[in-house]
Amino acid sequence: SVSAFPIAFYLPETGFSGGGAGIATFRIKSDTSLCDRPSQVQFGSAVTSRSQVLIFFPYELYLNHGKYRLIGELGFYRYSYNYFGLGESSLNGNGEDYGVKFPRFDMTLIKSITPSFLMGLGYKYDHYRITRIEDEGILSREQPFGIDGGDISALQAMFLYDSRNNLFAPSGGYYLEVQLTKGLTSLGSTYDYFRHTYDLRTYHSLGSQITWANNLYVSSANEGTPFFRYPYLASSKRARGFADRRFIDRNVMAFQSELRFPIAWRLGGVVFGSAGKISPELSSILEVDTKYSGGFGLRFTLNECELTRLRFDYGFSNEGSNIYLTINEAF
Repeated sequence: SVSAFPIAFYLPETGFSGGGAGIATFRIKSDTSLCDRPSQVQFGSAVTSRSQVLIFFPYELYLNHGKYRLIGELGFYRYSYNYFGLGESSLNGNGEDYGVKFPRFDMTLIKSITPSFLMGLGYKYDHYRITRIEDEGILSREQPFGIDGGDISALQAMFLYDSRNNLFAPSGGYYLEVQLTKGLTSLGSTYDYFRHTYDLRTYHSLGSQITWANNLYVSSANEGTPFFRYPYLASSKRARGFADRRFIDRNVMAFQSELRFPIAWRLGGVVFGSAGKISPELSSILEVDTKYSGGFGLRFTLNECELTRLRFDYGFSNEGSNIYLTINEAF
């Protein structure tokens, strides 16, 4: 099946945005059973109120009755990111946004070892160019490593444990993703760097369609990593309430908890809170100040079978608040 539809969303980093999207859902010829999970190729393009352009083709192909899956993305982005300076003591008033432009190729082949445990190897390439910075801005003054942009050519290893009972809105189960990324100059990368990330999520049913969801996220990058590949807080999925990429450094630890509950018909509600830390050294990350944020939101179920949802969140912190209007749960 093939479907196409207009899209609209609002995020602090994009403003109001609109465009079009399409989804092609199919089964590989050798996997004709309806019990086999269908493959998907998506297409999306959008223009934002900040003159950003996003064109992306994410895909997820299931092969050999789901024993293998090929996931990745082809895309082109003319975008802008916030930069407030490195470290947990950076000042909100020092922020600026800088322009970037890059094509993206991302592909990972994953094999099911058991029904819940999977392993994968992949490759990622970004031709990353920084197109605009402020003449007297903090980027120009600090000149962080990677300010000249460059090529990212990296191998990826992924380990997954997934026992969730639903892909988009689970009410039970566990999810653990471990991702190791190594940029290699021998493969054409400008930077020889290493980054490792751990993403643990738990889901607990409290009855009456109430779900308690938790997420622990840890990410660490070595000194050879360019600043635009550093872990960060915050985003529309983590530390909601702070400005996008408000805190950036080589090490991030963040925890968030969310209570999801029904209201009426297809409408549901959430309340959430988060605590995050950021540090140049992973060994000292527990010693730095904690960044707290929280908020509440509404959910409207678009597809009652798959439980895909329209998400509206209002997040706040000691630095202000932000609104998020997008698709599916934050985690």
